[in-house]
Amino acid sequence: MTYYTDSNQIKELMTQIADVEVNDLNALESLSGVTVYVLDNLFTLGLPETTVRSDSLLMRRPDWGGMILELMKKNEEVYLYWGEWCRVLYRSNLDDFRFIHCSNPIMAADRTCLIATQAITYAMRNAIQDLMEPIRFGQAMTDRLKGQSNDYKVKSLLTFNRGDYKEICLKMEELMSDVMHQRDMWKDRFFFKAVEEDGNKLCSSCKEDMRQAFYVRGDEEAALKWRPGKWGNCPARNCKHYSWESFEEEYHEDYIQDIKIEEFVSSDESD
Repeated sequence: MTYYTDSNQIKELMTQIADVEVNDLNALESLSGVTVYVLDNLFTLGLPETTVRSDSLLMRRPDWGGMILELMKKNEEVYLYWGEWCRVLYRSNLDDFRFIHCSNPIMAADRTCLIATQAITYAMRNAIQDLMEPIRFGQAMTDRLKGQSNDYKVKSLLTFNRGDYKEICLKMEELMSDVMHQRDMWKDRFFFKAVEEDGNKLCSSCKEDMRQAFYVRGDEEAALKWRPGKWGNCPARNCKHYSWESFEEEYHEDYIQDIKIEEFVSSDESD
């Protein structure tokens, strides 16, 4: 997404809010296919006029002559902020502009122009901040999620430069789908390697319990903590993988308790 403006105030504000590149309006090569935001107190008393002829508009705002007026005529997505947002529609057959109240626009076009021929007001600054809030939010979330990762795919998925929460949601959905796919591949890798083990190394009971934990129970935390014989389904506790070394420190107490119970049972049977 590329931004253009004729105002140093707007350029400074946008670059302060988010990491975006803002070009001078004169660098715009084609005047069509652009979304235009004009910030101007064109209407100061009550509701805006329904229509304004092109020559009347030029008389009110001589600075709009030339490039700005041409941008307003050649593009369908044109908005005016005068304290409230208006959609601006140009009717070429009548050579006039219609101003229609609208909700806050979404700044998501490939090329966007923000225009102000006068100093921007406090309300205009707030309007620009509202337009850019999805970009700021997305980039802040990127910094938290990405951390020190230099992975190209992660970086591409977490690059936000459009003022649209829909884009953020779609990219997060894509990232989540990729994470789940990676998780499933690692899960399959461990499971299928385990089921191919000889029965002397991993018994059928442990293999079935692993399948239940990984694919049936639907408990991610339980699947992550699963270990051979952990839940007592290894009948003889003689799987090669069922050994002291196969348990992390947090499971040592459980393991020792199991051993003590087995020893107690064995001593009772011998008596």
